[in-house]
Amino acid sequence: MLNRPVRFGLVAILFAMVAGQVPAHAGGTCILRPEPIRLRSDVVSWTIELRSGDECVQGLRWSTLMIDQVVVVEQPKFGRIAINGPSFRYIAGSSNQPDSFRLLVKGSALHFQGESTIDASVVIGELPARERRWEPQAR
Repeated sequence: MLNRPVRFGLVAILFAMVAGQVPAHAGGTCILRPEPIRLRSDVVSWTIELRSGDECVQGLRWSTLMIDQVVVVEQPKFGRIAINGPSFRYIAGSSNQPDSFRLLVKGSALHFQGESTIDASVVIGELPARERRWEPQAR
């Protein structure tokens, strides 16, 4: 067991490290409540709202799904997409043009193999104030 001054010092260092971090410009999710994929040859439609140049990360797993593969079937026209395991990262282009892309997700749901298609529409513009992610204020 560490003595009290050492524990206090470690806690202070940890607090300083966490407090000094600047939040990422992107959030942890693109969509608050995405329509779930079922891996039953289903097609779901998702809408992502971003500002020009923003990026977001969206996970694809749900509790009963095992994701084996995510394939970009149709690339976005203005932005970029990267697959990161059972998630994707979308980076909006610098134009205010709406965008779209299509993903194919393969895996198993409750031990049955299957796939789902995600048709994603990206709306680029100014988000309402209640939808904006927190960003540090310039001083």
